[in-house]
Amino acid sequence: MMLKTPLQVTSEDIMTLILLTLLMAFVLAAMDVVRRRRRFRLELPRIKTELKCPSCGLKEVRDFKQGDYISKVTGERCKRCGGQLVVFAIYTIMRGET
Repeated sequence: MMLKTPLQVTSEDIMTLILLTLLMAFVLAAMDVVRRRRRFRLELPRIKTELKCPSCGLKEVRDFKQGDYISKVTGERCKRCGGQLVVFAIYTIMRGET
């Protein structure tokens, strides 16, 4: 008849288990940091300039150009009457807006 011996756990086994647990916790924490970093990307807003014709009131929106300021006469012509367009407003459009 064969006798079974109980499973013997040594201090080396316990240390190995603790080290593996710590390593797993570190890897999971690193993965969480990478996941959060992807979620918080810096996205620059789009800057738009609204032009208005003082003669006929036509409004037109275009991308901001360096040097634009409110009340600036741009030198661009109105498509309706041919008058000079003036910068009426400058604003930003964030992600999700149109």
